[in-house]
Amino acid sequence: MGNILINYKNRVMSKLSIKEMSEELTKEIADVMAFCEVLRLSGKTNMLGAVPYIQEEFGMESSQARNYLILYFESKKTNKS
Repeated sequence: MGNILINYKNRVMSKLSIKEMSEELTKEIADVMAFCEVLRLSGKTNMLGAVPYIQEEFGMESSQARNYLILYFESKKTNKS
């Protein structure tokens, strides 16, 4: 497969293969989902207010943290079905 340039976590990764990029993103998603579950169980915040916690823990922009939180909510909804 071809290599691509990507700006990931505020650094440019040159010639990152699609497989490597996929593995990085898969790990990040798993890490954020696990963090959200621990945060929920801790009772530290209502999960609707979790964006700043995700931002701080993973050093990401608000919009990205919101997208991960939506993904977390969707995974919980799917698991209840």
